[in-house]
Amino acid sequence: MGSKRVCIHTRDDLISFIEDSINRRGMLRAFTNGDVEVLGGFKSIPPRNLPGWIVEARHTVGYAKYHVAVTVETGGIHRIWNLVTGVPWDQWIGDNEAYQNNQLMTGDHPDRYKEYKDDAGTSPEEVEAEGQR
Repeated sequence: MGSKRVCIHTRDDLISFIEDSINRRGMLRAFTNGDVEVLGGFKSIPPRNLPGWIVEARHTVGYAKYHVAVTVETGGIHRIWNLVTGVPWDQWIGDNEAYQNNQLMTGDHPDRYKEYKDDAGTSPEEVEAEGQR
């Protein structure tokens, strides 16, 4: 997708940067016409294990869902790519006290994301057993 130098301070800055950087029509349609959710800040996003943000976009028609990662590299360059490995919830940092008033870091639904983070280290068998109790 690409990289460029920009200043990202707000949710709108982040989404605008993504929309301006996308070169795939279906993905752009999901971001401009679909449901967009900022998942917040992550201390390490694979495959390069850099800090950044993840944003989810869902088509309003069909089932397509995209997770786009934006990382900050040396010199303030922001890189963007389609995350295909799944969201690394164990790396989510939106519950850090220092970020409580920063929606860019906490994401749109921090209480839900905190649960995802807490469950990230749990095996599927443990989740299933917990649900049966």
